[in-house]
Amino acid sequence: MEKTEVFKILMLIESSYPLCRFRNETVEQWFRQGNALIYEDVLHHVCRHIRSRPYPPSFRDAAGFAAEGKSADWMEEYILHNEI
Repeated sequence: MEKTEVFKILMLIESSYPLCRFRNETVEQWFRQGNALIYEDVLHHVCRHIRSRPYPPSFRDAAGFAAEGKSADWMEEYILHNEI
C-alpha cells in the first residue's frame, strides 16, 4: 500500500471507533509495514472486522494474518504433543 492508502485505512478505523486514536509511532509502523500489503485486501479485512468486532483491528487483523488461523496452529500442535 502507498502512504495515502494506509492513511485512508487508519482514518476509516478511527471514524468507526470513536475512542480510537493512533499515536505517531503506530502510524509510522503502519507506513513501514503496509508497503508489503495490497490496499483492497486490507480494506476488506478492516471492513469485515468493523462489522463483527466492538474493538479496533490490530495491524495483524487488518493484514488478514489473524483470519488465516496461523496464530492458533502452533497452539493445536502444542496441546496435541502435551496430551500424548
